[in-house]
Amino acid sequence: MKNLKKISIWIFILGCIAVCFCTLLVSWTYLSFIPAPFYEDIGWVDANYLPLIEPYRAIKLLGEEYTNDWKISLYVPPEEKELDYYLSIQNIQKISVQKNIIMIYSPDSLNVNTTGNFDIPEYYWFVIIPNQNIEIGFKTEEEFLKYIHTLNIKEPLWINPDVAYEEFARTKCLDWIPNCK
Repeated sequence: MKNLKKISIWIFILGCIAVCFCTLLVSWTYLSFIPAPFYEDIGWVDANYLPLIEPYRAIKLLGEEYTNDWKISLYVPPEEKELDYYLSIQNIQKISVQKNIIMIYSPDSLNVNTTGNFDIPEYYWFVIIPNQNIEIGFKTEEEFLKYIHTLNIKEPLWINPDVAYEEFARTKCLDWIPNCK
């Protein structure tokens, strides 16, 4: 009778441990699939994320099959913006975020993700103002600088996206990230 009681107690204890383990496993699995808040997400194993102004982020896909350059998806529908049929900006070399305005330089305007086969202007300098749904491109630096002067920006504070990402991954903070100390 004593042995039966001991066995019952051990079965109960092992059952409790199994239930706790399964609960932790399910919780951990569930939590690992919840995306990180926008300004905290550095990406996964196959991609680096550099948050700019929500919802805009620079993304660098990693791996041999990718070009390992930084890209930014555009969100304003083509009929509502000045970038014709641009869906994203590729091969980003410089980024600046000031006064809730994103400024971008890409030397490779021909490497553009577009909709359809249209005669698309080649832009190298870009300005994105998320809260006004503005996405605009410029062929020359002179045009670009003239435009940002109208926004009370004298000179962009350029940073290479790789440098910005390294700082963000290390500190989870960049000058333009809200509530960042």
